[in-house]
Amino acid sequence: MFVISNNETYNALYHFLTPHYIKSKLIEKKYTNVNIFRDFSGCSKLDTLINNGYTITNNNIILKTQSASYMLYQDAIKYYKETYNKLIGTAYYDNDDSLINTPKNYNYQLDFPLIEAHQMLQALVFKNVKSKKKSWHINDDNRNILLKYLGLFPSEMQNKYVTNDSIKIEENQFKYILFGDSLNQFNKSDIRTISKIGYSYGFVTETAYVIDFKNKIDFFITIGMYVNDDGISNDGKYENISIAKPFFAKFSQLVYKEILNNKLVIQKQDEQHFEKFEKLFKN
Repeated sequence: MFVISNNETYNALYHFLTPHYIKSKLIEKKYTNVNIFRDFSGCSKLDTLINNGYTITNNNIILKTQSASYMLYQDAIKYYKETYNKLIGTAYYDNDDSLINTPKNYNYQLDFPLIEAHQMLQALVFKNVKSKKKSWHINDDNRNILLKYLGLFPSEMQNKYVTNDSIKIEENQFKYILFGDSLNQFNKSDIRTISKIGYSYGFVTETAYVIDFKNKIDFFITIGMYVNDDGISNDGKYENISIAKPFFAKFSQLVYKEILNNKLVIQKQDEQHFEKFEKLFKN
């Protein structure tokens, strides 16, 4: 789920945690504008608020049991602010593949503001963030695992899903920042993007921590675009590859070059910081 996009894994994690628990922890950490009340199963908004019970065992020893639960729809939508700005496009295809000639209503979908995605990654990379409430309370081993897998390329995964010849996954398919236009400009042993990308309905967003081990520079960057030239949602025709991918690459490369040439002032990290992150990708 971290190296490549995997809706089935996301769905399992979403229902394992439950939308109520996810929202309560986000509020606790002051990420109040993030709303995650949908899975990617294609079910209705109401059905995605229903969670099946489960039992986890190991050698017949019960490790965890959770009863079936559900979240009331009115308890979910109270966190949203309905706006005409989320009526987007000129038409859309519904679940029956019928063309509806009105803008698609994106109210009550997944809400993940760019600034909060940016702050979440900052809090993961630097555990001693200014706001303790926004920090992630995980141990160093688990933190390093997350950071490593957010920085890996598909070819570095020892996983049948990734290496299956019938599934063609390009190295930069999920890494537009820096690497979107070419993999040849940067050596993976010298520079990494610890990043996560999301694209759906023509919305493309990526947040990344760029770290250059060779030149000892690093920075955070988050980019969002809407690329849907025909204005029709859910038709599968979006300009992710032709517009978003090269733009993310070129824009982030310009930022990188400005920092490399000392034209942008950044806070310098010590030598140990770069050595610690470099070791993540040598193991």
